[in-house]
Amino acid sequence: MKLDDTDHRIIAALRKNSRQSIRDLAKALALRPSTVHERIRKLRAEGVIEKFTIKLNNAAIGEGFIVFMLVLGKPTQYVGKTLLDQPNIKEVFGVTG
Repeated sequence: MKLDDTDHRIIAALRKNSRQSIRDLAKALALRPSTVHERIRKLRAEGVIEKFTIKLNNAAIGEGFIVFMLVLGKPTQYVGKTLLDQPNIKEVFGVTG
């Protein structure tokens, strides 16, 4: 999907606040609400927008630290799922190269 200026403006606004209403977003971008709604629908359908999420203050919810670990071994498709089954592990990333 080729993104135009309107798509980029919508994405930038959603990065700042993905919870704002279509109406508020349209007003801020000087677009019609139907235009914003349809663009977001297309961005989701094409996989440009994968999900809407939140960013937590980890310290405020009692999860005040981040750990980076080096795990040596043969990666498999199950490692991420196995780690994410642990209640204190929220995200798992892999790095190669």
